[in-house]
Amino acid sequence: MISEKFVYAEFVLNGLHNRNQIENINTFKIPEPRFECYRSMFLFDKIFKNYVQKTGSTKNYLGEHISDALIFDFDGADLEAVKKEAVNFIWSLYYNCGVSTDYPRIAFSGSKGFHVTLPIEVITAHPQPSPDFSQTYKSLCLKLSDGFQNDKGIYNINRIFRMLNSVHHKTGLYKIPLTFAELQKLSIEEIKKLAKNPRQVETLPITEIEEVDTLKELWNESLTTSTFAGTANKKSDAEDIQLFIPAREGERNQTAIRLTGILIKRGLDEKLTTEIMKVWNGSNTPPLPDRELETLVSGAFKRYKEEADKKNFEIFDIATGLNEYSIFAQQPESNKIRFGFHRLDDALRGINRGETLCLIGKTAVGKSAFLQNIGFNYAKESGQPVLFFSMEMPITSVIERSLQMEHQITGFDVERTFKKNPGESKRLGDKLIDSLSNFFTITESGMDLQRIKAYIQHSEQNIYKHKTGLVMIDYLGLVKSKGKDLYEQVSRVAREIKDLAKELDVPILFLSQTTKQNNDYSELTIGSARDSGAVDEASDFVLGLWKDSNFEQINEDKESSEIHLQVGLLKNRRGRNGKFQITMDKKSLQFSEPPFFPDKVQQPAKASESNFLEDQDENFPI
Repeated sequence: MISEKFVYAEFVLNGLHNRNQIENINTFKIPEPRFECYRSMFLFDKIFKNYVQKTGSTKNYLGEHISDALIFDFDGADLEAVKKEAVNFIWSLYYNCGVSTDYPRIAFSGSKGFHVTLPIEVITAHPQPSPDFSQTYKSLCLKLSDGFQNDKGIYNINRIFRMLNSVHHKTGLYKIPLTFAELQKLSIEEIKKLAKNPRQVETLPITEIEEVDTLKELWNESLTTSTFAGTANKKSDAEDIQLFIPAREGERNQTAIRLTGILIKRGLDEKLTTEIMKVWNGSNTPPLPDRELETLVSGAFKRYKEEADKKNFEIFDIATGLNEYSIFAQQPESNKIRFGFHRLDDALRGINRGETLCLIGKTAVGKSAFLQNIGFNYAKESGQPVLFFSMEMPITSVIERSLQMEHQITGFDVERTFKKNPGESKRLGDKLIDSLSNFFTITESGMDLQRIKAYIQHSEQNIYKHKTGLVMIDYLGLVKSKGKDLYEQVSRVAREIKDLAKELDVPILFLSQTTKQNNDYSELTIGSARDSGAVDEASDFVLGLWKDSNFEQINEDKESSEIHLQVGLLKNRRGRNGKFQITMDKKSLQFSEPPFFPDKVQQPAKASESNFLEDQDENFPI
């Protein structure tokens, strides 16, 4: 029986965006019908509830937790093969571990898989919560499913799982329970037919489930393994347990400094660390004054940065450098960022991890749409996660533009369809989800680079659980920073974006406005970025975007379905500069290259005070 204290879980209702709702599982009533409903795999005590209320997030929680079931997720494109795998797994538990076939709870997910769960009572009647519970849990589940084609990446403390009899938004089918006999005998079509409505099946009561000796032994082995696992990883996480243990008067300051160090090493930023430490401080009697605690945390971060600066001396001799370059040159082409515009891609030879590109242009010339086109092209071609920081546009504008680009319709048509035609709007939305499931948007305003860094790390650890393929920031002037004036602030951000790209090993594309003296048709130069000369210095590549005066000024009184633009390659670490034509469809905001291209292309105009040493005298077609 699970401790009566550990009855709190995260519930997610009506979509994955509605996270961080912590409720008592015994008293919380889930509204019907259940549309896109999830619950956390693990259960927590009231400290967790207070933590989420204080920090606004479940991430980086280090306290005790427990679970009421072992979960195994089988999914794949071939549902018949997935079903067979789930059946074989249950028989494996029976023959190899002595688990009765009456014990597993089985469910069709409503889409591409089947879930098999075992009540925690098969391990022990009295499971003990601990900060390391999820690690022991993961170790056991991986042992039991070794050799089977199931999702091995679901076992982390923040994981949520779809609830029974909730509707899957893509298929409209319910996640329904099945008996083992039904799983073996029913066809996929028969199961999908059952899933059109919620259902119940009779299962063995928890009171009749007994401990399985083999599973109990494996659990104890996993418990031992997870207890000492930290030794193999240089340091045990056991010290994290202290985070929620109150400190005695006289020990609070030293404890606060030590625990802050633990959080710093976990990669948390200063803002989130301060919030977590305030949760810990609230359990002290008496607590430290808030200002004193904030000073301690700030001082710890300052000392950590100073120590890190002293340690980071990486010096290459020629032989070591050649080895690094050989590895770089042989990396797969799929590792490089390509924009989907062949002439530009050929000139850039792909943007690599740790590199930055700045796109400068006048307001309303199409910079954000061009950036979004690049992100979409890369997301579709590579399958890698793309993280888009839209600090100017709200999510509604990003989604409307996405639908325009995907379906080649106007924004007016998108809004009218979603207002008057639910069936068609669902079709448009489902196609966008299928096409861009790896494209993620953050619309928080007023962020600094530390907050952006935290978002990237959180996404990699908790959202898509994969290295970020591309980061895009719209736009530079909206990223907060310190400085006596706007010029100094923007300069600092431009330089620190490069540092961030190298630190996190991600490519970063960002937008910048042009200086006021430039109009829509002004040919841009390397020094055209507004408020800073550091933009071109800190960027590996710089692109300029302006309207093509040869077309636009001549035809500005005529109705045209396209806007003709020039893209200038103003700085290129791997080749010469140049410019080329590109068009934007007014209706869909899609960008494309013209079907032909002149043999000779003029170079971008030189900045009057530029120190850039590229040879720009020779015309160079991209």
